[in-house]
Amino acid sequence: MQDNRYIGGELSSRIMTDTRNTWLELKKICEILEKSGCVTNECCSNHINIDIANCYQDNYFIETLAKLIAVYEKEISLFYMGDKYLYRSTRAEYARSMKFSLLSKIRNIDFKSDIDDLYYNIKYSGTPTFLLKDGINLQKINETKRMEIRYPNGTISPKTIQNNINFSLKLVDAIIDSKFDLSILDRKIDEEISKEDFIYGLIFDEVNPDKLEELIDIISTNPEDKKDFTKQYKKIMLTRS
Repeated sequence: MQDNRYIGGELSSRIMTDTRNTWLELKKICEILEKSGCVTNECCSNHINIDIANCYQDNYFIETLAKLIAVYEKEISLFYMGDKYLYRSTRAEYARSMKFSLLSKIRNIDFKSDIDDLYYNIKYSGTPTFLLKDGINLQKINETKRMEIRYPNGTISPKTIQNNINFSLKLVDAIIDSKFDLSILDRKIDEEISKEDFIYGLIFDEVNPDKLEELIDIISTNPEDKKDFTKQYKKIMLTRS
């Protein structure tokens, strides 16, 4: 606390469901925060926890999730910037990128193996991934049955929070509904790995808007989804210096 003002803080919501009252509650919280003078900066984030109890032991789900991050992580991270183009200063410490680590080991992971062995290999073989401070946290999945998405930047905009939650839920649903062709993801992974400048490219390559639009097309279930998701990422691109 400084000069009767709180500097820094964390809010944790109760478990919420996709109902009108939930969204109104989130909107009210954002309005209260804004009226209280709350602001977010480059250190802030909005973590999203999703109940995946019905699919966390599904090999296809884990394989598709891993391959999606290996292919689309930069574009997903761009979307989760939310309000404007802003690379969060604490991301390398609290929402680590997994793309390079996954591409480096993904061909050595047996995705048809026993689910416990699969989780162990995907998390701890090679460079560890899907742990507590990675972009997606599955470290205690057996206990929590929840997937924590740590990519999103902080915001008190109710529409941005709604978009981020909806995008996350639609991504999970799209995997459950087998909307992703694993052979296409495998081909894209092979293309990434085969690049002569593989390591350099992963560090310095540009976000590909076409890939993000492709992902949005796959996960959207109605025109409103597509409009909202597209509007958010285009707003972010317009604020990029």
